[in-house]
Amino acid sequence: MICRISARARIRLATGVGIFLAVSAARAAPPEDSPAIISFVESPITFPSSQTSIGAKACWGAYVVYVDVGPTDQVLIYHEYVVFEASYPSPGFFALAGAATDRGVIFFGVNTATRKTQLMRLDLGPSRKGPVYYDLDLDTTQGVILKGNGLGDYAGLSVATGKLFTHWHGMPDDMHVFYTQPATSRPTDLAYGWNSWYFTNSGSNTLARVNSAGVYSVATLPYAPLSIAYGPSDTTPGDFYITDRNQPGYWLYNPVKGTGAKTALKAVTGGLRFTSDGMLLGFQAPRTIMVYNIATAEEISYALKGTAQVQDYVISPGRYPWTLLVDEVSPTRGMVVSLQLSGLAFCRELVSGRREGEWMDLARSIGR
Repeated sequence: MICRISARARIRLATGVGIFLAVSAARAAPPEDSPAIISFVESPITFPSSQTSIGAKACWGAYVVYVDVGPTDQVLIYHEYVVFEASYPSPGFFALAGAATDRGVIFFGVNTATRKTQLMRLDLGPSRKGPVYYDLDLDTTQGVILKGNGLGDYAGLSVATGKLFTHWHGMPDDMHVFYTQPATSRPTDLAYGWNSWYFTNSGSNTLARVNSAGVYSVATLPYAPLSIAYGPSDTTPGDFYITDRNQPGYWLYNPVKGTGAKTALKAVTGGLRFTSDGMLLGFQAPRTIMVYNIATAEEISYALKGTAQVQDYVISPGRYPWTLLVDEVSPTRGMVVSLQLSGLAFCRELVSGRREGEWMDLARSIGR
């Protein structure tokens, strides 16, 4: 058993891991005049089997879905985040990244039997069925990223080849449109906003855009971008927040105005995403979660316990205090840690709208 898990763990370390964005409106929220004193409570997520090894996870509505990659290959579905509801077999599917759609979740991974890269789709609505798999031509050897906006649109990238792909909600489930970039582009992250997908290319210092009509374009940046998130702005529909790969800080980017001001941070930061009340979160090596209040320019850091390698994190939608689900991997298994954040003050109103950002409305997603 241990030998098999270790081998699969090496696949994860060789191929990299995608980062999923799932941010939604809160059920309840703190008063706007509450002090910016943030407390953190860290605890491990436990599963019925001590041998469960989580490859990737994704949140949709009131569900969180985990892909167990060994020794039993299965998809685990939890309702209200803690109540086990169902499982499906997923033979040979080694998940690397997950995201939300309008009907459930998707996962990108490698079939360990055929060595083909695959996309798994799992609908969680009233007509729930088991997972469906589609082969995708995407190199995973240096890492992949997969993100969705919870509205049926999702996109991904290959770090090794620079290749990008998109799927829009009106397309057939098995349809994906690919875009070829030079391998030297070195894409590192992506985000949805302004009715388009934006991709950061750290190798070429560019920002690629694919709009809903499928048109690809690219803009040059005066720095090497690392991570990107779409968030609050003094303008409508919003700005992109892009961190610098070489210097601590983030830059603002507006598709109309171009590159804006730079804001300093304590360290180089990846994994950007927003809570839906406007708090900017990120990850700083080796094991630090950053919380940044863009209204007060206050940066708070939390160092995760333990020594396992941090892979990614998602924000559980639909509840306050905010809970981050953090993926960690050791040489033998993949684990998940819950990190609860409380005491957050409202930063500013979130940017809302059917197709204006990355936030998923909980009630709307459950009712769709």
